[in-house]
Amino acid sequence: MNEIEEFMYTVKSERTKELYKEYLKYFEKFSGICVTKLLTMKPKEIENILIKYVIFMRDRKLSNSSIKGRISPLIVFLELNDILVNKRKIKKYYGEEKKTVRDEAYTTEDIAKMLSVAKLRVKVMILVYSSTGIRRDAIIDLKLKHLEKIPEYNLYKVTVYENSKEEYVTFTTPEAANMIDLYLKHREEAGETINKESYLVRNDYDYFVKDVSRNPKPVTSWNLNTLFRQLLLKIGLRAQNKSKYSRHEKPIFHALRKFHSSQLVESNLKTELRWLLEGHNLRANDSSYVRVSEKRLLEEYLRAVNNLTINEENRLKIKVEELTKKQDDIELIKAAHEKYKEEMNTKMDKIIAAMQKNPKLSRIKPEVLKRKIH
Repeated sequence: MNEIEEFMYTVKSERTKELYKEYLKYFEKFSGICVTKLLTMKPKEIENILIKYVIFMRDRKLSNSSIKGRISPLIVFLELNDILVNKRKIKKYYGEEKKTVRDEAYTTEDIAKMLSVAKLRVKVMILVYSSTGIRRDAIIDLKLKHLEKIPEYNLYKVTVYENSKEEYVTFTTPEAANMIDLYLKHREEAGETINKESYLVRNDYDYFVKDVSRNPKPVTSWNLNTLFRQLLLKIGLRAQNKSKYSRHEKPIFHALRKFHSSQLVESNLKTELRWLLEGHNLRANDSSYVRVSEKRLLEEYLRAVNNLTINEENRLKIKVEELTKKQDDIELIKAAHEKYKEEMNTKMDKIIAAMQKNPKLSRIKPEVLKRKIH
């Protein structure tokens, strides 16, 4: 086991591991040296490189928290190898703790543009991200065993981070579910054996090159970043002349999560249930005691389905289905009312027949008694 593997072994969360690996690569790209080479250098030399790296990130408008996040794994790696650097000195270069740009969500129109130019695999990712609100790397480990189709509503229940402390349940829209089904069918037709252990999203493949299509591999964080940045360049939400490390008002992946969260708010979902659907912990006092059923979560999620649906045709279809259901409900109520009237009339006829046999009551007109029923 080398030094990097030993370092990763100390990191508990798989998500954090992936993030740390990515941040170490950023540093190696900037410095041109392998992270392990730092172990052969003097603390003063390491400090100088780290300070230059911090200045480099500040010049590219990264926020204080982003800089801190990218430096943190380097500091921890050094400490685990008994190399101490002056953290307070390095920290002074982080800059003021403030937002460097506004943090906005994608609009429905932005996402529609993405879908209009994306390939099938990327369309699946876009709709899964926007309809479930999962974090970027959550999609990497999702397998079909983590998805359960709910035929009544034509959508999927998704179990995120299964068997971890962070496990939670959310749902896709019918629009996303249809795209997933289309994608899985295409993969199967290309020669892949689809089962519960199959990745929801796999590496790209050529439909006609069976050796590749039959041997799926998971996507990586780097794959995701490259795919989505190219997509945003195509639709004009990123500029070619800007560094890919520059911060943007609409972060590549987090803007999809913000879209999801915004639509849940717009749909007036109950706050605590919205938090659960987004994978957040409840308040300290609530998290240990509150247990919400998946049925209740689904009921709440269904209120947001129309707002989370991107394609206007699909949204209109949902509205038509809702109106049809309301009309069916009205017809059922009318039928029940007619049945009730019929039963009451039958009972009243029996009462009237009995009354007419009584000389004192026979003078009451039957239509007066029946008027109340209608």
